[in-house]
Amino acid sequence: MTSKLIQEVKDYCSSLHSCYYASYDNKAAMNMKADYIENDEGLIFIRAVKRGKYTFPTGRDYFHRKEVEFEIWFCRFSTTLSPTVDVNYTQYDKNVDLCVEETTRNIRDRIEQEVVYPFLEGINKALNVKIESVPFEYPTKSVFDSNEVAILLRLTIKQKATCLKSLR
Repeated sequence: MTSKLIQEVKDYCSSLHSCYYASYDNKAAMNMKADYIENDEGLIFIRAVKRGKYTFPTGRDYFHRKEVEFEIWFCRFSTTLSPTVDVNYTQYDKNVDLCVEETTRNIRDRIEQEVVYPFLEGINKALNVKIESVPFEYPTKSVFDSNEVAILLRLTIKQKATCLKSLR
């Protein structure tokens, strides 16, 4: 059931925006794939955390609900973050760090508008699951590429209750 859920999450993420490539893989393999993603394109990296839990509703021993933890990375790659690219820093004169921070914030805003908000608005309906809250992070360390800007969502997807007798 978990592999089916992962595929459903990947398919849903693929439908969010045409400029984002959705993938489920391990981080090492994604590092290599990220090298082939064009600048100003995006990546949605889905990782099912290797833990979750089963719950049994009170008084219904033969039903269970499965909860699976996911990390979903919404990333964009930009040449303006690279120190090797000549960028016009006239607004900040010599203070390159402020310009890079401003660029990073603008890219995060763009990621939120293009894919994070649409993802949050439609995930419950698209997968027929229940997600109540979604913690997020702005990772400070690049995972896939030095020109990466990312928003990381950590969520738990609660699948509908399943009758254990029907699985036998």
